[in-house]
Amino acid sequence: MRIRTKLLCGFGLLMGLMVAVAVMADWKVRFINTTLTEITDINAVKQRQAINFRGSVHDRAIAFRDLVLLEEQGELQRTLTQIDQLTLMYEEAARELDGIFASSAGHPDELQLLDAIKAIERRTLPMLARVSAAYDAGDLISATEVLVHEASPAFTQWLAAINRFIDWQELKSQVETTETRSVAAGFTRLMLIFCAIGLLVGGVLAWTTIRGIIQAVGRINAAGARMADGDLTVRIEHDSEDELAHIATSFNHMAERFQTMVRQLAEATGQLALAAEQTAAASEELTDLVERLQGLVGQFRT
Repeated sequence: MRIRTKLLCGFGLLMGLMVAVAVMADWKVRFINTTLTEITDINAVKQRQAINFRGSVHDRAIAFRDLVLLEEQGELQRTLTQIDQLTLMYEEAARELDGIFASSAGHPDELQLLDAIKAIERRTLPMLARVSAAYDAGDLISATEVLVHEASPAFTQWLAAINRFIDWQELKSQVETTETRSVAAGFTRLMLIFCAIGLLVGGVLAWTTIRGIIQAVGRINAAGARMADGDLTVRIEHDSEDELAHIATSFNHMAERFQTMVRQLAEATGQLALAAEQTAAASEELTDLVERLQGLVGQFRT
């Protein structure tokens, strides 16, 4: 595999890990944000309005008790005013809850608990109206009878139903908080795993690439040194198809050409030596011929 291909594959794998981390992070963050939004903007509001329910019902029970026990007119009037204010507070909280459930579907269990609260409310309000009517008519005995034997147990059931709704909301928030913490912890572990994988892949890729380059450069340097010492038969062995293998192939071609050139030069040198020997022999023959000619010329002169 070529170095470029190795680098591209490693870089692509690291980029894939980064994309995977980004996708997982987006999903985890969306889940955490949705859950926290539900806890703070929905569950907490439902629980707060239910607490307003409980406060209104509890204080109204005390106010109706005071209504049949108090005799001072000023205190009675303040008690009646308090009952009206508590009734309005309950109605406002009920409207808030109805609006929340109208905008987002609730869990069947909490809808059932809310229906139980409304059912007890529908049973209890006529009892309170009878207490008020008997009080207005001056019949404190009847008002007390209705309050003690009918309204008081109804108040107890009403408060119990509201408390069950509050407890359910609290339990739901606790479960969602636990899930959110688990997701956050799992995401942290996932990030560490991806980082470890990235470091491992990057380290292995860098180590193998650098080792291959160092080994190849070492072989090329050794072969170059042998060639410089006159060994033109040196060749670099390779079994890969990367860029360093191409360099080794080019080096081998160069060594072969040098070897061919030296061989041709040696052959040419041998031919020149032979020609020089032939020229020297011819020169000697020519010298002998000249000397014989000179001897003949001397003989003719005498």
